[in-house]
Amino acid sequence: MKIKFLLTFITIFLLPSIALTQTGAKPDFSWNSAGKYETIEKVRFENGEMAVIVSDKKLPPYQRLKEECAYKRLEIGKEGNWFSTNACDSRVHIRAAFPSASNAKIAIVETNCGGTICNSFDDTYIVFFGNDGLRITKVGTSFYGPKGKITTYDFWFDGKKIKRSVIRNFFDGRENDLGDLIASTRNFVIQGDYIDSRFKKEFEQFISEHPDNFMGNSSARSEILKFVKPEEFREYRNAMSGPGSSSVTNGRFIVMNACMAHNCDDIFASVIIDGFTGHTQLIRFEKSKSIFATVSTKELDPNVDYSWLEDVDTQDWAKISIKVGKLVASKNKK
Repeated sequence: MKIKFLLTFITIFLLPSIALTQTGAKPDFSWNSAGKYETIEKVRFENGEMAVIVSDKKLPPYQRLKEECAYKRLEIGKEGNWFSTNACDSRVHIRAAFPSASNAKIAIVETNCGGTICNSFDDTYIVFFGNDGLRITKVGTSFYGPKGKITTYDFWFDGKKIKRSVIRNFFDGRENDLGDLIASTRNFVIQGDYIDSRFKKEFEQFISEHPDNFMGNSSARSEILKFVKPEEFREYRNAMSGPGSSSVTNGRFIVMNACMAHNCDDIFASVIIDGFTGHTQLIRFEKSKSIFATVSTKELDPNVDYSWLEDVDTQDWAKISIKVGKLVASKNKK
């Protein structure tokens, strides 16, 4: 009788509690923008670092920043050691902080150009704790969805770090055949980026990695090698032999930038990987010889591929665009 009672108790009371913990069904923090529009001027994080909105301030000479950053931008850090983020535009708002703006674990930031055309979307960023202090990641461009379909942000924490995060009803601009916006889901990955739920597992290994991790991977590079000669591939690879980094663009594309060892200011290159399809684009610049070279595994779609263009590091030497399915570059005037 006692055993039967104990089994009943476990079934009714304990198992649902265990399941709730394992699935993380109840987030530590949930937010959506459906309520009253509120903004925060500055946020202090648990480690004493800050996130502040800066306007009408000269751009720091040691960072290459977008033109929009001269209007307003988000900076993170401490007094005397500020880092200008890529969260820049005519309008930059900190929309939420958890658990408070004076002792935060994360902050949600939105930006847009402030004009009439920009009232239907925002670029969304999350400021959070990485291994070495504050980090910022761009979730993507979020369009205002259909009535009743609100974008929701859920977070689970392990101490001050994000353990899991899911953004639902994220409208990134995709439309169906009738012109209706299609909702997507973004998931936080351990490397510190948000990826779309359609992002293939096999490409996650290249997130936040140096481009040579891709260029040296015999399996991953096999498709691009069908479109480029070995000696040309070697030129792209050598152009990325120095310092480099990567980021995820709009939950779909991994953009990997690097420069040539001992010749960073002159020769540099990029790898773009489509996390949905595996399609790859290689780009190489050599300023002293006015060389722009590129190779792709497919014809580019301007309605899809435009999103990664601004994340390619051209060192402000050229502007890249898509024309008739191909990537082209126009040299910037000095």
